[in-house]
Amino acid sequence: MHGLPSGTVTFLFTDIEGSTRRWEESPEQTAQAVERHDRVIRDVATSFGGSVFTTSGDGFSIAFGRAEEAVRAAVAAQVALLEDRAPGTPLRVRMAVNTGEAVERDGNYFGAALNETGRLLTAGHGGQVLMSGATREVLGSRSPAGVGFLDLGEHRLRDVARAVRIFQLTDSRLPGGFPALRTLEPVRGNLPMQATSFVGRDRELVELEKAVRGTRMVTVTGAGGAGKTRMAIEVASGLVDEFPDGVWFVDLASVSDPARVVAAVAGALGLPDPAGDDPLGMLAGRAGRMAALVVLDNCEHLLETVRPLVAALVRGSERLRVLATSRERLGVQGEVLWPLPPLGVPVSETPLAELRLFDAIRLFEERADAAAPGFRLTADNADAVGRICRRLDGIPLGVELAAARLTSLSVDDIAARLEGSLAVLGSAGVDVAPHHRTLHAAVEWSYRLLEPTEQALLGRLAVFSGGWTLDAAEQIGTAADNPTGASVVDAVSSLVDKSLVAVSDGATGRRYRLLEPIRQYASAALDASGERTATEERHAEYFSRFAEERFAESFGPSDLWLPRLEADIDNLRLALEWHLRTGEAGRGQLMAGALYRLWFYTGRRSEAKLWRDRFVAADSTPGRPLARALHSGIIVDQWRIDEAIELYRQFGPPAELAMALNNFATDLQYQGDWTTAVRCYRESQQIIEAAGRCSAYQKANLAWCKLNLEDDAEGVADLAAEALRDARAHGSPVVLQWALMLVGVTEAHRGNHHKATRALEEALEIETRSRMTHTGGALWLLAWQALLAGDLDVSLTHLRRLRAQARALPYGDPEMRLFPAAPCIFVRGEIDIARGDHRQGAVLLAAATALRESGHPGFDEWGSPFIRRQANTALEHARTALGDAAFEAAWAEGTALSFGEALDLAIPPTDD
Repeated sequence: MHGLPSGTVTFLFTDIEGSTRRWEESPEQTAQAVERHDRVIRDVATSFGGSVFTTSGDGFSIAFGRAEEAVRAAVAAQVALLEDRAPGTPLRVRMAVNTGEAVERDGNYFGAALNETGRLLTAGHGGQVLMSGATREVLGSRSPAGVGFLDLGEHRLRDVARAVRIFQLTDSRLPGGFPALRTLEPVRGNLPMQATSFVGRDRELVELEKAVRGTRMVTVTGAGGAGKTRMAIEVASGLVDEFPDGVWFVDLASVSDPARVVAAVAGALGLPDPAGDDPLGMLAGRAGRMAALVVLDNCEHLLETVRPLVAALVRGSERLRVLATSRERLGVQGEVLWPLPPLGVPVSETPLAELRLFDAIRLFEERADAAAPGFRLTADNADAVGRICRRLDGIPLGVELAAARLTSLSVDDIAARLEGSLAVLGSAGVDVAPHHRTLHAAVEWSYRLLEPTEQALLGRLAVFSGGWTLDAAEQIGTAADNPTGASVVDAVSSLVDKSLVAVSDGATGRRYRLLEPIRQYASAALDASGERTATEERHAEYFSRFAEERFAESFGPSDLWLPRLEADIDNLRLALEWHLRTGEAGRGQLMAGALYRLWFYTGRRSEAKLWRDRFVAADSTPGRPLARALHSGIIVDQWRIDEAIELYRQFGPPAELAMALNNFATDLQYQGDWTTAVRCYRESQQIIEAAGRCSAYQKANLAWCKLNLEDDAEGVADLAAEALRDARAHGSPVVLQWALMLVGVTEAHRGNHHKATRALEEALEIETRSRMTHTGGALWLLAWQALLAGDLDVSLTHLRRLRAQARALPYGDPEMRLFPAAPCIFVRGEIDIARGDHRQGAVLLAAATALRESGHPGFDEWGSPFIRRQANTALEHARTALGDAAFEAAWAEGTALSFGEALDLAIPPTDD
């Protein structure tokens, strides 16, 4: 055991899933497989510099000095095990990678990190590699080639005091699609994961945590780049156990319109989109019931809007806390101002032994090790490192930018160049805050080191909001007299290497973004270049095409059109604004109309109305663009939709007329006008079929209408089956899922429960795979079908899954996350009555009725006659069992419940 790593160690634990059963069933074959397994694990450990320090049963415990080697070893071992072609079923091995402090003694390790790694291992499944957030922080940007990290969120592990952020290693050679982790429970909140470790500020962390606990509103202030955001996130992550309703992060950096601040805060808190005459009061009322910590980040550009918002939040609840970051105070009564000082820096000629007592030095050394592996503070470089940190005044962003330059410069070169840049900036004026001059110097120095083509591209990249793809950078970052597309690719790669552009991998592929201080500097450079007008026009043109392409994809087999739109929603908003600002309202109307499915599937009802109203007001010229703009608000109301239909009849195209008729009919059926809805669906179907296109969606909608209008399940079954056949041939997941749900409903109504369940389970599989379409529809119908079949426990299980699914939706306004769970209320009411809890059942069904009558999203199906028929029978049973007086009291109680209260009564948050 000579040479075991010590101090901060990365552990790789492995375990064979189901090995006991395999030994019992086929001992000889298992023995051979385990022998091969042991050989693979030991060989891989040795190859990547790991040390096996203990084995237990079929598992290995391996220690590594470097986190990236442990990750590479885990992937290599899994690949080798999966490629085992020996007879019999391959072994399924789960693995866990975790980093922490550990003490080595007599060839073994001791410390909390080992327990955490073991608990992390038990959370996984065979073939899966889990990694802790601690290891992800240590890795930073040094990720092995081809290896990705799927963020599974924060979880609680048995016998581990604090919540643990868990990632799954991904690789094209590794399997995916694993079941949910075997953990105690996920942690509520949305704190962003940090790619690098938090360095220093031990005293400040303690003091700020104490301030947040002791008061209802704290504002962290400081210069740009001082680390306000990182400090707030670090403090908030240490307080997650103290706020039952979660810790919620609201990034206001990309919010340029003050009118969107309230919606942005509500969205981050998982609350419905506040609308009406008093959205601020509505938000404060809803948030007032939460025992939560709200982190409002980057408030300085929205002070006039944020100030009354924060005042309303803290005034409305004694259990809610606000932690804000801003370059200046918010000015709210009761606000505790918490200035964030720079990191400590040494005076000149500080002895080497004392340098690491200063946080700026520690930060530089750690980030330098990431840029130039193996970098350490020595007597030879100590003076230069000290000069760098002093010239940057300990501002974290400046220190990190300087350390990143070690990829191409020596520490002495960095110190010398930084000195020169500071001398130039000193002439800008003594009235500028020193820390601002220092940060500006660091950014400008990085900018001046770029090639001219890189400088030009960096300026153009400043027009993006919320990041971009490489394709967007090529199209928007390329001008006629500037770099070609190939040069843009090279320049973006160079900017990533120089830490001026951040890169991340997500569901839609690789995305890039500028850190905010860099973006501000680049934006000024774009202004100086005279290219802003042309660049913004290219941006608007690109995202107008982008919206149109995704609109076309949404009717086809693609299951990525919605995540792609969601990823670029801030850029889409900028493009819409550009069309309004520049008088290109007609083109903007086409774009706004192309985005109506984005607003629909993500529940952004208020935003759909906003764009519709603005574009219709901007240009009322009859034509296809106006028709699109009028139609785009159909998810909100029927305002002038008849005019849109007439414009489509006159100007076309037929496909969009059919779409408008279909959507108009859907709205009519929710209002109970089934007869007119049938007429519109049939006309839509005729138009689609005349064009030689698939009309499965219209047929499925007709089946739903006829089922409600005629209650003829036998007659509707053939139409639903025909719609399903056409949908399978068409290939669109939207159409296929809807057809399957209609088949499921029809068969359940006919009493064919097995056939209904099969269809609905397939619909659920499509929904899960595609991350879109009619979210929640399959689960609530499965619950309803199980209720009809008398399987009450199964029905309740589906409802719990439905609420959990709605809460975990990764995109959209909170309305989208909440309204798919609405059926939990009325289906659970029927379950309770069937079980004999007549009072609670009556309360829930009363709540569902009142919420539907008030127009709350999610209760459209509650107006369906054949759905209500069984509920009415249940209510009659409840009235008989309770008596009139008790029943009326229960009904009154239910009608007074808010949506959240009713949902919590139906499926308590602890159940999902």
